Amino acid sequence: MARMTSEERRHRIATAAATVIVRDGLEGATTRAIAEEAGVPLGLIHYAFEDKQALFAAVYEHWMTDLLTEGIDVVEPGSGIDAAARTLARTAFDWITRDLNLAAAQYELLLWARRNAPALAVSMYSRWTDLWRASLQSAAVPGTTPTQVEAMLAHLLVTVDGVFVRLIATADVADARRVLNRELPVAPKPRAVPPARRSRTTKRSQL
Repeated sequence: MARMTSEERRHRIATAAATVIVRDGLEGATTRAIAEEAGVPLGLIHYAFEDKQALFAAVYEHWMTDLLTEGIDVVEPGSGIDAAARTLARTAFDWITRDLNLAAAQYELLLWARRNAPALAVSMYSRWTDLWRASLQSAAVPGTTPTQVEAMLAHLLVTVDGVFVRLIATADVADARRVLNRELPVAPKPRAVPPARRSRTTKRSQL
C-alpha cells in the first residue's frame, strides 16, 4: 500500500465507512467490514479515529461535503425567502430521492447519535439549520426581518423533515412530492397585463 498522510487515511476510512453504512446499515458497519472496504489493516481504523463517534462524525462530514459540492445550498441572492425556501426544499428532495438508501443511512446515523452521542446529533442537525439560514438570509429582500427569516426556516425544516420521514417509511416518491409541493410557499402568479388602450388622438384620427 502506498504511504498515505494522516488526512488521506482518515478520508479513505470515512469514505469506506459511508459506503458500508449505506449498504449494510449501522449494525453491519463493523470495523472489520470498514477496514475491508477501505483496503486497510484493521488496526489502522483505531489509529485514525479514537472511537466510533469520531468515525461517524467524519462520515457525516463526508456526506455534507458531497451535498455542498452539488450546490444544495445555492439560492439566488435577493430572490426572496419564499422562492429560496422552494429552491432549497426541492433541491434537498431531489437529492434524497436519488438514493433512498443513502437518505435512510443518514437518518439511522442521526438516531444512533441521539442515543450514543447527543452532542454529535445536535451538531449534525445544526449543519442543516445553519446552512439554510444563511441561504435564506442571502435571498432576503430589503424589508425582510430576522423574525420572518427564522419563521420561514422553521417552516422549511418541519416540512422537509416530515417529507423525509414519510419517504423513508413508504418509499413513495410521487406521494412525498405532492405533500412537499402542497406545503411549500406558493409562487406568486404573474400579474395580467391589460391590453394597451388606444389614445384619444388615435381614435380621432380614425374618424
